[in-house]
Amino acid sequence: MKKKRRLEAEEIIAIQDIILEYILSNYWKDYNNFARRLSETMLRIKPVNKSTLEKALRGFSHPFFAFNSISKKAFIERFPSDSVIHRMANIPKIAEQKVILISNQQKRTQKTRVGFEQIFPEVRKIDIETAKSLVKLLDIEERVIQDALRDALREKGATNMVERKSDSSLEVADLEDFTLKIKGRLVSMSSVVKGYRSVSRKKISFEAIAHQVMKANDTQPSHILLVLAKPITDGVITNLVKYGIQCGNRNLVILVDQINLARFLRARGTI
Repeated sequence: MKKKRRLEAEEIIAIQDIILEYILSNYWKDYNNFARRLSETMLRIKPVNKSTLEKALRGFSHPFFAFNSISKKAFIERFPSDSVIHRMANIPKIAEQKVILISNQQKRTQKTRVGFEQIFPEVRKIDIETAKSLVKLLDIEERVIQDALRDALREKGATNMVERKSDSSLEVADLEDFTLKIKGRLVSMSSVVKGYRSVSRKKISFEAIAHQVMKANDTQPSHILLVLAKPITDGVITNLVKYGIQCGNRNLVILVDQINLARFLRARGTI
């Protein structure tokens, strides 16, 4: 019965966040949804001590180890077992902590409603049909998309536009907190980018992006620009709106789908 229990997104994210930080801090790749699958395994086993957790790790098979050229023994030796066990023991309290966080975030005094075309009006010169035909060209490095966004925002006078060569465990957002003037009003934003090659599945689920969206919201910007190079699964938009409502701004997340991304990259001459 325990194995068949449906895990909640909040549970998975709580453990996955620790595992992802461990992976990124060692410059490994989260190959084939390794962090998510290991998180689900941990949640179903619910290890209460280090020896139980390490036993579960030894029995966990995944191509992640071969892909990153690391032995399972070396992975286990440095694994943040104590952090995972502590988080596991406190998962029932996540809902209570979330209420406190929401209460603080609802104090935001500035609520805006901004659309993608208001941020990048140049995309209007690329019609929808043309954009649909360009979607197949989105199989490019995520860094190319990030750099195109930085350059465009820099040209528009956005603050805090700095170059980044690689990701690290300290990453908060792909484009960290910046401010941009839109129609005479200063709007704070951060951005999360999911490139075509950074997601192994054909569609992007809410669980695959939730932890990044939450991190991008650390500085409580007016909006989070969520740029996706792959289609999304059912429920993603609903969950993003629900998260925005909980944070006091139902329009918190500005979703940039494949078509609008293609319009933007063609307008920039990137594709």
